[in-house]
Amino acid sequence: MRVRKSEKGEVALNDYMIAIVLFMLGATMVSYMYLQIYKLSAKVKIDEAIIGYVTEICEQIDMENYENVSTVEQVNNVINKTLKNTPIKDLVEIKCTEVEKFSEKYNVNDYVERIHLTIKYTSLNQNARNYTINKLKVKEI
Repeated sequence: MRVRKSEKGEVALNDYMIAIVLFMLGATMVSYMYLQIYKLSAKVKIDEAIIGYVTEICEQIDMENYENVSTVEQVNNVINKTLKNTPIKDLVEIKCTEVEKFSEKYNVNDYVERIHLTIKYTSLNQNARNYTINKLKVKEI
């Protein structure tokens, strides 16, 4: 057995272990960042789809006559008709909670009403999300 006075140029076992641990730590950090980016991207896509359908519902309400959307039941019928063949109809609950007529509140002619829409759904991390949208409907003269 030879005895060396200097171990220059040789890599010891603990150097390999430190390199492996540092590599694994870096790979874990990069994987975690990719996972967080994916979750945020998926959450934004879900929100985008729901807001798109809410916009479609608001456009459908605009297309209806003023008299056809003057009660909560009528507005909910428009919502159900719009969401009938959409892929999100089981994932989200969109309903009209109130139709507020300005003629009753301010004692003026019946030309404007405010429609309150409530959107409820569950996000990726199982948190319940709630939105409330107020839509104005103006009577065509």
